[in-house]
Amino acid sequence: MIKIEGRSDKRDELHEFLVELSRDLPRVNGCEGVLVLRDLESADHYALVETWKSQKFHQNHFDHLQKSGAWATFVTLLAREPLVSTFSLLLPFPPSPFIKLP
Repeated sequence: MIKIEGRSDKRDELHEFLVELSRDLPRVNGCEGVLVLRDLESADHYALVETWKSQKFHQNHFDHLQKSGAWATFVTLLAREPLVSTFSLLLPFPPSPFIKLP
């Protein structure tokens, strides 16, 4: 999960970036899906929930983002560094088209 706060002067650019991300990320090898959530009380706060086949696939993708400069470009749209956390599924929940339950 990635929690981000966008810069208000880059709101439109960040929105377009997140639309592209939601379309393109599931095509990356090992990515099973992504949810892009916007805070109801703050238009500049988002959470991205990505699911991956394994942590290794995710790390490979993140390494590629850093080497290509894409991560640095993304960060310029943000008010502060993103908060990145890794979770595992603890409890089952209603089926989702992009999450496979154990």
